[in-house]
Amino acid sequence: MSFIPLLIEVIQDKKVTIFVYTMNTFLIILFYMLLLDSAEYVYPILLSSTLLILYVGYEVYKYHQFVSEIEDGGKSPDYAKHVSNHKDKLVFQTLSKLHRHYNARLYDNKVKQNNKNALFSQWIHNMKTSVSVIHLACEIGLAERENDEYLEDIKEENEGLKKNLEEALNLLRIEEFSRDFIAQRMPLKQLVYQALNERRREIRYKGIEPIVDIPEEFEILTDKKWAQYMLEQVLSNAIKYSIAERSESIMIRARKERDKVILSIIDEGIGIDEKDLHRVFDPFFTGDGGRRDRNATGIGLYMVKLISDRLGHHIHIQSQKNKGTTVDIGFLSKL
Repeated sequence: MSFIPLLIEVIQDKKVTIFVYTMNTFLIILFYMLLLDSAEYVYPILLSSTLLILYVGYEVYKYHQFVSEIEDGGKSPDYAKHVSNHKDKLVFQTLSKLHRHYNARLYDNKVKQNNKNALFSQWIHNMKTSVSVIHLACEIGLAERENDEYLEDIKEENEGLKKNLEEALNLLRIEEFSRDFIAQRMPLKQLVYQALNERRREIRYKGIEPIVDIPEEFEILTDKKWAQYMLEQVLSNAIKYSIAERSESIMIRARKERDKVILSIIDEGIGIDEKDLHRVFDPFFTGDGGRRDRNATGIGLYMVKLISDRLGHHIHIQSQKNKGTTVDIGFLSKL
């Protein structure tokens, strides 16, 4: 901490003492002025001022030492080793005990959380096995009995269950993001087509045609797996909430801005109410769209924002209710 902030802190801390000392000095000077020759009170003014400066300087030095001890102690759990003053040593010994207690509790909670995550992850994988078996049974059943409404309903619900399990698994994985992160340069157009391919069933079902306008030379720096997951979530929303009667396409285009490539995904769907725009990245928030689609979980855009921040990208949403939504994702094109 520099001198001026230290001086301000000391003056604020010792303001009562300084005020009492100043008033005492004033009374002494007043006494000299009333009883003695005017030239005589110059000496007490100089003496009092010198003593006050020495006192404040000493307090600034002590405060500086205390701050330094805190900073040094912060690098080691044994704070008291860095302190020479007995009173301060008692304070730092208490801090040291609290530090060790806090670390022990933190470690204990981390172990418990890791155990819960491991069990939850195993449960999700077990459920995915069951979901795969149900999907296979539905496929076999539909091959034998075409247009079976019950099997179609089971298959559709099973797909929703599979999607929710994937989202839950990704929520667990995001905690270990740094271990699962591989930065690489890749063509943006290729990444977009891969994401569209993963959503081809939704595109066919909705009757929407994606129009891709991205120059071949546009490359981005990102993690392929997580970036594709982001795009799939945004594309899924654009497809899901598009209104086929109004528009049979969604526009996907890109532009360059300095060291970034901005990808825009534009739909002419139901849009988002202005009062809900600031909440779209909140976990479990579904808004009006969630009331229309009972399978909406409110996790997708929350994950998109989380991943975007971890990857160093930025995401921005503009929308008007009953007119459509534009999602801009800013990817780094160079370091």
